[in-house]
Amino acid sequence: MDIFNHNTFAFKEAKSAKSLLDAACKVLKRNITLLCISPISRETVVATLRAAKSINAPIIFAASLNQIDINGGYTGWTPK
Repeated sequence: MDIFNHNTFAFKEAKSAKSLLDAACKVLKRNITLLCISPISRETVVATLRAAKSINAPIIFAASLNQIDINGGYTGWTPK
């Protein structure tokens, strides 16, 4: 499985961020760094996606419960 071909990497298989990183390193056969971003605005998300795409890098969006929740949080975004 190549996690850099824009297919979905199965997060449910990872028990932790470390196991996710270990799985990615195993697939790529090299060490990598994951870019973790807090999605505080649409601009932040778009810029992160563009940056990751330009260098073919994996990313993780790490949101707090106050940012994104069932009612939209302070960003107005839901988990969908």
